[in-house]
Amino acid sequence: MTTRIAGACLGGVGAFAVLIIFFGMLLYLFRCDRSSTRMKILWLFIFFLTAWFGSSLYFFVAYQRQVPREGS
Repeated sequence: MTTRIAGACLGGVGAFAVLIIFFGMLLYLFRCDRSSTRMKILWLFIFFLTAWFGSSLYFFVAYQRQVPREGS
């Protein structure tokens, strides 16, 4: 019983986190990304074809390269 409750809580938090990553990366793509228009369109297709996986991939491939790290 308690594992079901814990699983439900983790699932709810995970679903909310996926939405934040998806919409956050989508917003960054449209507002701040310095890539070419073709790359933006490609990422947009990847976002919508693969759902949360594409936005997570975008975070590691494109977003982290463009955003300067603190202390750099």
